[in-house]
Amino acid sequence: IINHQLIVNQNEENIRLLNERIQTINDQHQTELTQTNERNEQLLNEKNQLIQQLENIEGSRNENEQLKEKINQLELTIEQQQINLNELEKHHNELSQQLITLQNDNERLLEQIHQYETTIIQKDDLFKVQQDITQQFEQRYTELEQKHNEQHALMIKLSTHLAAKESETIVSTTDSTVNETWNTILAMNNYLRVENTRLTDDVERIRLENAHLNERIQTINDQHQTEVR
Repeated sequence: IINHQLIVNQNEENIRLLNERIQTINDQHQTELTQTNERNEQLLNEKNQLIQQLENIEGSRNENEQLKEKINQLELTIEQQQINLNELEKHHNELSQQLITLQNDNERLLEQIHQYETTIIQKDDLFKVQQDITQQFEQRYTELEQKHNEQHALMIKLSTHLAAKESETIVSTTDSTVNETWNTILAMNNYLRVENTRLTDDVERIRLENAHLNERIQTINDQHQTEVR
């Protein structure tokens, strides 16, 4: 019985030790389980954080893609605007060149108009000179024609006197009257001879002046035609 009791006691002790060991193991397992749970929870939190970060990264990536798309659109818009700007600059340069050409043409036309007006004034002056010369010539011709008529009248008068003297039908006619008439006719002839010579010189001078004026007018016309071309 004692041995049996000893065995029982020993078994109880072993059981107690085993229980303690089991308890210790259980405690360790519980602690490890708790730590594992905590670790799992921490890992889960870290996983959730990583998922959130991934979601944030994905969102950022989407935003970046959208930003890239917007940037690409802006670049295309800027490129199109640059093309439009280049076209506008080209059109502006063309308009500026056309404006310069028109201004030059305008100045050239104004100069031609001024020269044409000057030419017209010169032609008017030359025409007035020709008119004055023609008027002077006509006046001289009228005077000479009047002198010629007077000479013709005196010749008729002299012929009448001579005829009257020969037929002795006119008693009032005297030699002194005939001589006076004859002297008058001679003086008139001399005057007309001088005037005819002067008239001839005037005609030649006027002809030369007219030729010179016509030459000047032709020169002015040629210059004007050249400037117009």
